Amino acid sequence: MTAKGPTVVMVVGRVNQGKTALVSTLTRNNHLSEKKDCCQKTYRWYPENEGEWWIVDTPGFGSLSYSDEKVMTTIKRKANGIDHVNAFIYVMNCSKRITDYEIVTLNLLESQFEDFLKSTVFVFTHGDIYPGLLTQDFIERFPETFRDKVKEADNRVVVIDNKPKNDDNNTKIKLIQDFIKNIVEGTKVYQLESRWSSLLRFFKF
Repeated sequence: MTAKGPTVVMVVGRVNQGKTALVSTLTRNNHLSEKKDCCQKTYRWYPENEGEWWIVDTPGFGSLSYSDEKVMTTIKRKANGIDHVNAFIYVMNCSKRITDYEIVTLNLLESQFEDFLKSTVFVFTHGDIYPGLLTQDFIERFPETFRDKVKEADNRVVVIDNKPKNDDNNTKIKLIQDFIKNIVEGTKVYQLESRWSSLLRFFKF
């Protein structure tokens, strides 16, 4: 909990990576209503002894139906009423190859949020396809350009199965929580109103 309210975590990434399923896992909400258009929701999460956290689920970049500009506009609308973001979770699917588009998406987010990577936890979904693989070994499989991004994020990488009833996932969820706490304790809060104003100027809407 920050002095100005709850800890706010924005979940971002490209389409079909498992963002909404991850939010469901984190918040123990297994009955998410069907998504409409590219509009997402905010969920409350109450980690033990940590007060109230808000998890902001956002639309994915790289949609065939929406331009990245429209996705960014939708995220802006979603951010209305939230005056700060404490940390980001960038979601990727273990089973999918890391492409240049991933780097482009990260560069875009970096251009809009100062020190974005220093405030980000990388979470890989569908980790059951690599049973027993150590996180460091997993990181070594990344292309060099992506490894550099992860290094800037202090190697905050978590591989999770997206299955709520899973003892190993409980440990991974606690690790995500601890990473976020570390970010909150050491990184400034982003004031969304001014950041989204710069986004509008960037895309010239």
